[in-house]
Amino acid sequence: MTSIDSLPPELLHQIFHWATYDYALSAKLPTWKNYSLLGIDDSENPWPMLYLGMEREATARALRLTCARWTALATEFELFYIMINDVPTLNYYRGRIKKLLEKDGEGGNKVKCPVRFMNLRLHASRSVWTEEDTEMVASLIRDCPNLEVMVNSCSMLREVLEIMACPLGDADQPTPAPALPLELPSLHCLQLSVDDNNAPLASVIAKEWQLPSLSSLYIQGTYRSTFSLQNGLLSPGVRSLITTHGQSVTTLAIDSRTARYIPLDILPPVPIQELVYGIYSLERSRSLPLTALSTLVLPFAVGNEWPLITAVWRTLEQLQKLQDYSLPKLKKVVVLSLPLDELKEPHRIDLRRLDEAGRLLVEPWQQEIPILVNRDGVRLFTLVGMDQDSS
Repeated sequence: MTSIDSLPPELLHQIFHWATYDYALSAKLPTWKNYSLLGIDDSENPWPMLYLGMEREATARALRLTCARWTALATEFELFYIMINDVPTLNYYRGRIKKLLEKDGEGGNKVKCPVRFMNLRLHASRSVWTEEDTEMVASLIRDCPNLEVMVNSCSMLREVLEIMACPLGDADQPTPAPALPLELPSLHCLQLSVDDNNAPLASVIAKEWQLPSLSSLYIQGTYRSTFSLQNGLLSPGVRSLITTHGQSVTTLAIDSRTARYIPLDILPPVPIQELVYGIYSLERSRSLPLTALSTLVLPFAVGNEWPLITAVWRTLEQLQKLQDYSLPKLKKVVVLSLPLDELKEPHRIDLRRLDEAGRLLVEPWQQEIPILVNRDGVRLFTLVGMDQDSS
C-alpha cells in the first residue's frame, strides 16, 4: 500500500483543495447568474457574500500542524481566502502574513504570499478605529501582490487609499519622492461598495492602482446608502475608473440602485462585452457607447405576485429604450426578475390578438439575435398564430 508521504504533490494539492472547500469559491463569486433580487430596493448586496465559513480554516490549520512536509501547502490553503471584519482579525492576518514573508515560509519552505481572495468588511462602528489600524489595512494590501479577487465593503477604504497614495520620503524634505502606485498584477475581479462618504473612491483607485489583469468590475451601493443626484460625486469616479482600466475589463456590473446615479452615456467607449445594469435606469442614458457589448443583463424588480404575462409585457415595454442605441454586437439580453425566473419554456403570445402597439413591442425580438431570455437562458416568449395570420 502506498503511504501518504509518497503521494505526488499534484494529488496532495487536490486533496487539500477539496478538504478546505476551496472549490466552493466559484459558486460564491460575483456573477449575474448569482444576482439576488431580494432586497433590491434597499440596495442590499445583490451578490452572495464571499464567505466559506470557519470549517475550511480549521481544516487547513489542522493539516498545517500535521507534519512539516504539509506545512507550506496547508498554509497556502489556509491563507488562500481571508475575510477581515474587525480589528482583531486585521491584527491576526497582518501579523501572520508578515511572519510568513519574513521567515520565507513557515516550516522552512520558501513561499510567496498565498492570499488570493480578500474580503474587506471593516466598519468603524464595529470597534474603536485608529489611524494605526488604517495604516495596517494599507500595509496588508501591499503585502498581497498576488490577489486575484477583492471584495470591498470597507467603510474606511478611502482613508486607507489616501495613506497608500501619500508621497514617500522624509517630512523635512522640501520635495518628497512620488508615491509608489499599488500594483496588483493578478487581480481580475474587484467588487467595490460605494456610498456618500467614499464616492470619490473609484477615482482614487483609477489613479493609484495598477490593475493590468482586471476583467470584472462590480460596483454597488452600500446597504441603505443615501446618494443624492445633486452631489455628482459618483459618476466622474466611475468614468475615471473605466477610462483607466476599461481596456482590460470585459464585465461591468452596477447594481440596480447605484445605476440610477451612473448614466451609461458618461462611460468612455471601451470594449466591455458584458454589462449588468438596472432596467429602469436605461431611460436616464441618452446613449450607450459600449459598441462591443454582446450580453446585457437587466435586473427587473417586480413582485412574485405579478402574473407571468404581466411580467413579460412590462419587460417588453421597458426594453423599448434599447431601440435608441447602436449595439451592433449585441447577442443576448438577460432579464432577471422573480416571475421570469420561474419560466421553464417560452410564454406563448398569440400574434392574432395583438394590436399595433403590441406588435411593435414584440417585433425587435423576432429575429435570431439578439435573443431575450431569463436567468436560465429560456426565451421569454414565442409567437403563435403567425401562419394563420399570413394566410
